Amino acid sequence: MALGLVVALSVACLGQTGFVPATFFGLTIGKSTMTDFKKRFGEPKGFFENKLSGKTQLRYEDIGPVAGNVDVDAVSSSGIIQGISVDPATPLSTEEAERLFGSDFKIVRYAFEPCIGDETRPMFESENGFPYMIYSKLGIAVGLDSVNPAKVVFIHYLHDPVGAKESRCKDKTFR
Repeated sequence: MALGLVVALSVACLGQTGFVPATFFGLTIGKSTMTDFKKRFGEPKGFFENKLSGKTQLRYEDIGPVAGNVDVDAVSSSGIIQGISVDPATPLSTEEAERLFGSDFKIVRYAFEPCIGDETRPMFESENGFPYMIYSKLGIAVGLDSVNPAKVVFIHYLHDPVGAKESRCKDKTFR
């Protein structure tokens, strides 16, 4: 599930500027490889390769900025890391996220594109979407709970923005 989510979140978004690829302990998303990651953190606790999508996911524990699972998503053929997702073991508050990453963020809501039906469907900015703390200068998106937006659900280290400014599904048939 996390593999599809990070792939969906890391889709290139035209027209958005100021978003810098994230670094995770010196490794740059979109540039560093799974081999680089293994050299830094050792062998993963888990490994999943999706031959249909050409994606690989490595699972680590307790190596991120907070305790919890860390999923590294990469292109299988090149090994290039596309995104890293941190799932905190214990709930984090937005104040704790702000202590970790700073106050230079904005709250943006993103929804899944309704006309694309697969699990890797892209997202777009929507007032009815899921809330995120977006750190554009760090390449980090902190996902917030939809019911309790003071609670952090996950932390994504990305190469590209979470989603497009507008839906690409306007005037398209839903599938």
